[in-house]
Amino acid sequence: MTTGKQRQRTHSIRKLGTLLLLCCATPLATAQQEPLKAEISWTGGTVRNADSFSLTAALQNTSSSERSLTIWTCPVSAQWVPDNPVVRVNQATPCQQPAVSVIRIRSGEKHMETITLSIRLPSNRAIPNSVTFRLGFSELTRLSDVAHKKPSVWSNAVTISVTK
Repeated sequence: MTTGKQRQRTHSIRKLGTLLLLCCATPLATAQQEPLKAEISWTGGTVRNADSFSLTAALQNTSSSERSLTIWTCPVSAQWVPDNPVVRVNQATPCQQPAVSVIRIRSGEKHMETITLSIRLPSNRAIPNSVTFRLGFSELTRLSDVAHKKPSVWSNAVTISVTK
C-alpha cells in the first residue's frame, strides 16, 4: 500500500470513529440530564420601577427516577436568568463567598426557591403598565461556567404590573 492510500485509509477510519463517538456518546450524555420543569408564580400586586420583589420558583423532577440537582444559593443569579433585559435577578442577602448544595429530588417532587428580582426600566422611556418575563434555570457545577451558561429549562411567563 502506498503512503497516500495509507493516509486516506487512516483519515477514513478517524472519520468513522468520530461519527461512532458522536452517535453513541450523545444519547449517553443526554440520558444523564433527567427532565426538569420550571414554574414561577407571582402573588403580589404592583411593583415600583427599580424596587425589589420576590416570587416563588419551583423545579419539578418530571423524570421517572430520583435525580441530584446542584443549587447555588449564593449567588442566585448564577443559575436563574430572565428572558427580558429589564428584569434582573438580585441577591437577597450579600454573598461573602459562593455557596452551593446538592439536593435530591424524587420523581414528581418539587424544589421550591424564593427568587428576588427587580425591574429596571430606562428613565428616558415611558413606563409600561406591565412587564412579562420568564426565568431560565441553568444547572451549573462550577461558578466559572456562569459566563457560558445556557438555561436548560425555561419557566412559564408571568406578567407584573409596574408603576413609577
